Amino acid sequence: MLVDPFCLYVIALDELWAQAEGVMKDIGNVFGTMERYALDLAGRTTLHSDQHDFVGLHNLAKHIIHLREGADAILSTAQRLVDHHEQLVIEDPKNKTKRLVHQRLKQKLVQFEVWTFQVSSLKQRMSNVINLSFNVVTQRDSNILKNDSQAMRALATVTVAFLPVATVAAIFGSQFFNSDPTNRKIYLTNDFWIFWVLTTPLGILVCALYYWLSYSHEKKVTIRRE
Repeated sequence: MLVDPFCLYVIALDELWAQAEGVMKDIGNVFGTMERYALDLAGRTTLHSDQHDFVGLHNLAKHIIHLREGADAILSTAQRLVDHHEQLVIEDPKNKTKRLVHQRLKQKLVQFEVWTFQVSSLKQRMSNVINLSFNVVTQRDSNILKNDSQAMRALATVTVAFLPVATVAAIFGSQFFNSDPTNRKIYLTNDFWIFWVLTTPLGILVCALYYWLSYSHEKKVTIRRE
């Protein structure tokens, strides 16, 4: 230690490496479980959106980001230690202790480089799992909405099909028509004009209100998108 105080950094990096490996192993185990669960849910035909633990995924992603920040900081520190110690070795090339310490420092630098690559890979896998879960839920929800829209379309088709029948029945069921059972004829009363006077402006008013509401909704949607 008196010959080369940098041997203390080697000990510190050894301990830091052991802790980093432990943290990486724990996070990897948690992520592996969540990844398998997400892939299992993606393969199911029926799924509810609340089955995906998006909160857990984002919480784990937060820890992985912090781990990556620590990995970059450790790697940068180790690189500076190696660069600075290399100058000491150049100044005293015959000192075996310094050369040995320098080799150990470079070994630790390589280990932390590999560890940084592992953290980066884990971060990318985490992003893939989150995207997969989100896309699966979005696709399932869109299929549900599509099925609902098809049901509403079928209901609207049935309504439109029976609309003429209902309209004719309503008109002939009103008091504007009288029937004569003896002659088997239907007579139109003189007040039939009241029917058109009431229904025509009401129809125009309803259509105008519908188009105004549709225009207002589309305008709001356009403003939100902008």
